[in-house]
Amino acid sequence: MSLQTRGNNIVVTSRRGVVVSDIAESIINSKPLEWIKNRFPVNDEEVFEVIEYYGDKLEGTISDGCLTLLNQGTVEDIDLEVTHISDAMFFKLLQYGRIFYPSELRFEWIFQGGLEMAIIEIFKDIEAGNRDFENSDFHNYIYEAVSDTVGKDINATEVLKSLPVGLYNERKHLRSE
Repeated sequence: MSLQTRGNNIVVTSRRGVVVSDIAESIINSKPLEWIKNRFPVNDEEVFEVIEYYGDKLEGTISDGCLTLLNQGTVEDIDLEVTHISDAMFFKLLQYGRIFYPSELRFEWIFQGGLEMAIIEIFKDIEAGNRDFENSDFHNYIYEAVSDTVGKDINATEVLKSLPVGLYNERKHLRSE
């Protein structure tokens, strides 16, 4: 890992001593990777290590209301839009998306992919007749946000029709590596 703690518990990149909270703030403010690399003397690996660090560090702070969605589509053709997200859930979704899209460098695509993959896992569980996702706060809060938006009685198969399940099936092995 190329992050280290200095002084009064200030976490910085090992190579150049860039304060990771500055990098994280840029990510939260929707700055693209290239902008961050031009602003700070960091490389791709260091930026993604910051995402990993914050995803792990903030995981325990994910709570009710961390994600709010709006269905821009219909009950038959769900099209979810994020209208509110906590920093903790944001970094966790980036971290999760990176598992499925390890070569992707655009945060918005990684985020979207992370959200889609988590929703797929949740509704594949439901479709299979189990609720294993409830063992994960991360997955459970996403389920709550989706069901608050589209209804708790929504058919799992209907939800999955709107998502890239084939891609999930192709890449799910990456999660176990």
